[in-house]
Amino acid sequence: MPETPAVNGIVKPQANALMTEVSATDTFTIIGKMPTQRQHVCYEDTTRQMFTGTWESTPFESEMKPFPRNEMVYLLESSVTLTGEEGTHDFKTGDAFFIPMGTICRWRTPEYVRAFFSVFQPAGGSSW
Repeated sequence: MPETPAVNGIVKPQANALMTEVSATDTFTIIGKMPTQRQHVCYEDTTRQMFTGTWESTPFESEMKPFPRNEMVYLLESSVTLTGEEGTHDFKTGDAFFIPMGTICRWRTPEYVRAFFSVFQPAGGSSW
């Protein structure tokens, strides 16, 4: 929890927060060039199962595989194409989407992308 929440314990993610580099391979199996990814976690619960913040990445495409966590995404900038067993879905700036853990899908971001995210990862799931 931040030292100074926005209002009475409510946390507001910052679109331009100071980001730290993360490994794309923690979530994705990358096809082609490895992207540069950064995030700022503005909240994490005491169990480390739920966290939220801001994320950005250079272009990338991932392999089709089960998604390792439950994740809600709100795109601040750019676009994402998700391909799942039921088809392809395109999302752009201002769109939100949710991926349940275990959903078999592929991510494709053709250009730099920035988003707010919220993750719930049950105990025993992959680490972030």
